Amino acid sequence: MQMEHYTTLFDSNYVYQGINLYKSLRKHCKEFQLWVICMDDEVFNLLIKLNFMNLRPLRLSDFETDALRDAKKGRTFGEYCWTMTPFTFEFVFQLNPEIKRLTYVDSDVWVRKNP
Repeated sequence: MQMEHYTTLFDSNYVYQGINLYKSLRKHCKEFQLWVICMDDEVFNLLIKLNFMNLRPLRLSDFETDALRDAKKGRTFGEYCWTMTPFTFEFVFQLNPEIKRLTYVDSDVWVRKNP
């Protein structure tokens, strides 16, 4: 069975939703990795401390480019999160270019069976 890779992003305001996404994947998926772009240090530090199996927290500041920081200035935080969505793929593929398939999932989604 091939390892499935998922990516999402959230800040500390959505941490409960993100953790429930993770728990639903753990319940219904055998082989998966959830890559989380942490939109603030609070959620990054929490996920590091929780040390969930199959969850890899990524600190936004490690990937954020000057162009993205410039884009942030003219957007609300929610708009900036929407801007970041397509970049999650780039960040994950930088860390692991051998991934064959990567699926974006909003942090407030739960899976009810193996996707």
